[in-house]
Amino acid sequence: MEPLELTEELKTLAIKAAKITKTEIAGVDIIESEKGLLVLEVNSIPGFTALQKVTDINLAEEIISYFLKYSRI
Repeated sequence: MEPLELTEELKTLAIKAAKITKTEIAGVDIIESEKGLLVLEVNSIPGFTALQKVTDINLAEEIISYFLKYSRI
């Protein structure tokens, strides 16, 4: 996995795919094809080990913070 610039088009497509599948946190697999960007799958329990290697963001901490902020505990 390599770092990739998150364009507005990619971001919008990933968010739309997550909303359609009613997932708040998701791994969205997108490829670029001759037909344009295609969503391959939306993972409701995304693995982020490889992703963590290419970002300085602590993904586990961000996910926990998100749920604590929006949970009704």
